[in-house]
Amino acid sequence: MTLTGTDLDGAAWSAADHRGQVVVINVWGSWCPPCVGEMPTLQQVWANVSGGKLPVSFIGVDVRDSPESAAAFLHSQQV
Repeated sequence: MTLTGTDLDGAAWSAADHRGQVVVINVWGSWCPPCVGEMPTLQQVWANVSGGKLPVSFIGVDVRDSPESAAAFLHSQQV
């Protein structure tokens, strides 16, 4: 089984495209207090590894929010 979906820009995403790489998968929702609480930490980790040019990808999985709601939430959280 392969994890697949569509990103907020409408592009297809597949875990298979990242085979052999480190992928951080975070399941979240804007309605979930622990998810909201962990966003700053995940953003900081992403900034640290991307700044160091480490081969790590981050993907968030949100199946309950609409794409518009999810994008608005991420924008408000500066993610």
